[in-house]
Amino acid sequence: ITKADVQRLAAGFKKYSKSGEIKTYPGAPHAFFRDTDKTVYRPEAAKDAWARALSFFGQHLKS
Repeated sequence: ITKADVQRLAAGFKKYSKSGEIKTYPGAPHAFFRDTDKTVYRPEAAKDAWARALSFFGQHLKS
C-alpha cells in the first residue's frame, strides 16, 4: 500500500480510538514474503512479518 494509505489507516485508528500497529520494511518490495521469487523475497522481513502475524492471531483469536 502507499504511504498515503498508511497515513489514512493511522488517522482512522486515532479517529475511532482504536489501537493498531503499522510496520513497514524499508527496502522490501510488494510481495516480499513470496519465497518462490528471489527478486522480491526478503527473508528477514518475511520472518519478522510472520512472527508478528502469529503473535497478533494468538492475542486476538483466542478460543
